Amino acid sequence: MRIDVLFSPADLEPDSYAGRTFVVIDILRATSAIVTALANGALDFRTVVTVDEALTLARKEDVILCGERRGLPIEGFHLGNSPREFNREVVGGKRLVMTTTNGTRAIEAAKIGSKVLIGSFLNRRYVVDFLASDGGDVVILCSSLRGRFSLEDTVGAGAISSCLSGDKADSAIAAERLFENYSSNLLQMLKESYAGRYLTSIGLEDDLPTCANIDSLRILPYFDFAKGVIWAAAGEG
Repeated sequence: MRIDVLFSPADLEPDSYAGRTFVVIDILRATSAIVTALANGALDFRTVVTVDEALTLARKEDVILCGERRGLPIEGFHLGNSPREFNREVVGGKRLVMTTTNGTRAIEAAKIGSKVLIGSFLNRRYVVDFLASDGGDVVILCSSLRGRFSLEDTVGAGAISSCLSGDKADSAIAAERLFENYSSNLLQMLKESYAGRYLTSIGLEDDLPTCANIDSLRILPYFDFAKGVIWAAAGEG
């Protein structure tokens, strides 16, 4: 198994990485929200890059529109991007369409892979178990901050890589060292990160403990290429 960590979709070279298994991470907050929603009974997600694409889908079928721009809910959408919003009463049995500043763009970029998994601290163990069993080469793709390095995404990548055995790129080793440094207090790391400080400044600091809750959800969201949606395989209990 070859394990690479890409710190941004801008680092993605299709000729080098096409056909591998991708894990997309946007700790604050898109992938944490997707994992939470599917764990709470949402049927599936469509992820799109633009608001117009989301609105077009909503005109064609009954969906919940969710997402953010600059961290805040989009005008006219049902939900923002806070995992705390995606409770069973709101999303159970529903189809969702999401657009975010960074996470949904990374998911779209990862579709050059043979498999696309959705990762976060919340479902780290289930992602790791699948990757170890599958045995294929892995790319852990950080959503980043508009193409710039993201501390929390890199620590999330290290949390996954540290549980895997294989031929690890320098980027994976570096991510693991960051995770080792912060593993005893992931919440403090989120508070110190640029994204965490920004969310705090706009009144969304309560999202940080939720996103830091490592190995708390037994669920494996993945992109179904045939159906064009993200849905999940859930564990027992």
